[in-house]
Amino acid sequence: MAARASAFLNFPQFLPMRQRRKAACNLSAACYMKILGWLDSEPGWRFTSGERNMACSKRLTGLAASVLVVLVVWLPATGMTDTKAAGIHFGPVTAIGDGQARTFVHLGQDGQPVAIGIRMSELALKGLPLETPGHGPAWEYRLELPAEAVGKGYDHITIDWNPRGHMPPGVYDSAHFDFHFYVIDSQARDRITLQGEDLARAGRQPAPEFMPSGYVLPEGTAEPRMGAHAIDPGASEFNGVPFTKTFIYGFHDGRMVFIEPMVTLAHLESKQDHTEAVAIPERYQAPGFYPTAYRIGFDAQTGEHLVVLEGLQHVSN
Repeated sequence: MAARASAFLNFPQFLPMRQRRKAACNLSAACYMKILGWLDSEPGWRFTSGERNMACSKRLTGLAASVLVVLVVWLPATGMTDTKAAGIHFGPVTAIGDGQARTFVHLGQDGQPVAIGIRMSELALKGLPLETPGHGPAWEYRLELPAEAVGKGYDHITIDWNPRGHMPPGVYDSAHFDFHFYVIDSQARDRITLQGEDLARAGRQPAPEFMPSGYVLPEGTAEPRMGAHAIDPGASEFNGVPFTKTFIYGFHDGRMVFIEPMVTLAHLESKQDHTEAVAIPERYQAPGFYPTAYRIGFDAQTGEHLVVLEGLQHVSN
């Protein structure tokens, strides 16, 4: 009988993690059914109904203790106690245009994020507003993050659709998307009013070690509920090349508040796939996972456009 129990508890290690979890959860029920069969098949185990129930109870008690030991030892060894499973996890779907968008986070084997980004269906580029909303240049679509991204430094993401672009003229005045990865919450964004004393905070420069290499924070780039936009004067769009994509950092009161890839509608429609390294500061003011590259691409298999912060590096401060 011990051999049968050993064989039954020898979980196949080739099973995917999800199936192993299911097997572990169903173990106690399966053991109960097994022991009922064993009682009738083992030599010398022929009882009356009452004796059979008592013996079964005793055997189940012993087996339950054995199963508990197996689970305590086996689950940590297979990584099943980690609630943040490696792989790609998606946030809820948000409607945009005639399609939809969703966030995702890619966790490595250690449960820490290596990439965080957005997937947009092809129809998300269709049926978008052709005029500005009136209160500003952009239509904002808020995307929530998956639970697996909580506590990793990002609060939420917005897709800001600019049908007529925005300042400065001749640079960013073509139809494009601003993808804001906010490291502050909605309440903090609401406090960015650019009114009264907050106007001075909007233009406050970060300490040099917190400014990404080569970036500057020009006056007049602040927006309510966003902050000021730090740019790279060496970027191609400031040097005679038409704007297709770029990378922006956002600041308010001298602190980083968002990270922003900007991409034209035309570039997304071209379905090109490109990954580019980004300039980073010497130090960050808040702990989190910060990108060393960003990707603008297209997944032909799923029919989705990709905007991704990649090569995330952990900053603990």
